[in-house]
Parts: sequence; structure tokens; C-alpha cells
Amino acid sequence: IIEMLLVRLPCRVSSSLLLHSRFSRQLSSEAPSSQNDEFRPSKATEIRTRYAPSPTGNMHLGGLRTALYNYLHAKQNQGKFLLRVEDTDQKRLVPGVIDHLSHVLDWAGIPYDEGPGKEGAVGPYIQSQRLPIYQKYVYQLVQSGHAYPCFCSEKRLQDLKETQAKKGFSPMYDRLCSNITPQDSIKKIEQAKHGITIFLFYCLIFAHIV
Repeated sequence: IIEMLLVRLPCRVSSSLLLHSRFSRQLSSEAPSSQNDEFRPSKATEIRTRYAPSPTGNMHLGGLRTALYNYLHAKQNQGKFLLRVEDTDQKRLVPGVIDHLSHVLDWAGIPYDEGPGKEGAVGPYIQSQRLPIYQKYVYQLVQSGHAYPCFCSEKRLQDLKETQAKKGFSPMYDRLCSNITPQDSIKKIEQAKHGITIFLFYCLIFAHIV
């Protein structure tokens, strides 16, 4: 696998890839020592690793290295290696990149067990296709009062950010929409014609639901 990469990639990366090659051969040739058995996962626990690229351009060396590490760890532990595509940035999405990523992984000898075109029990494996799953839990969080949606326009949010910056404050949402009742929020979500940001109370996590 790696020897193919050494031929086709620039010479300046050959030394690091050679190290990866030796590492992969060591994993495949050495039997696990009893000394480390207690640190190995239980046979009842399946190891599942994943490579999660953004389809905004062609595969680069760093991404291929990440995929290799995850693939080796999964296979060393009789687990599965997954490809999950993070296409949440639809504005930068490049057509055909998902097929390109799959082709490069196959070419490099790092085939994935589950992913686009190889559906498994926890699919779909393209984030934009998982929106119905996330929307279900968004409704639950809003209805229970643990989260609130923001219906502000992009212009208002940009103006708020610029105003805070001029005053020397860190950009921060002013929670304008937090006073909307859960019932009214659900109605407004269903009627919304643009993306909605969901804020969780008491933490900094938020999700952008289109």
C-alpha cells in the first residue's frame, strides 16, 4: 500500500510515509503480547473508527494519513473502518468529490467497511442526509425548554457582531429569541424559509439546521 504512495507522491514526504509503512508492517506481523492484553478492548466491544472528510476539494496527504491510522487501528482490533462525509458546508461543496474520496481510499488500499455506497446499520453516512434525525431531536430539545431557535436574519447577526467588535467585546449572541415560547418556536421553525441556529441553554454548543 504505502510503497505505491512513495512512488506517486513527492519525495519530501517519503520519509514520513516510510515510517508509516514500517509501522503498518509491524502491526500486521507482530502477535499481541500478553503484557498488553489488559489494555485491549473486550471481544464483545466492536471497534469502529471513521474518516470524516469535508467534500470541498480533493484528498490531501494529511487526510490520507488520518484515514490510514484509523484503518490500521480498526483492523488490528478486528473492527470496522467507516467513511462519513461532512457536507454541512453546502456553499463550498464540490461535485464529484465523494466519488473521488472513495476512489483514492480504494487505490491506497484503505477500503472502508461502511459509508456512501456501502450502507450499514447506522447510515446514512452523508451528514446532509441525516437532517431528519437531527430535526427530531431539535424538536424535543425546543419543546422541553432545553434549547431555543434563533430566527434572526444574517444581516442582524452580522450587525450585532460588528457593533460588539467596535465596543471591544467578543462576538456573542444577545439571546433575543430566547423569550419566544416553545410552542411559538415550533410554529416558526415549521414556517421558516432560511436556516435556523439552535442554541442549547447553559452551554456553548449550537447546531445550524437548514
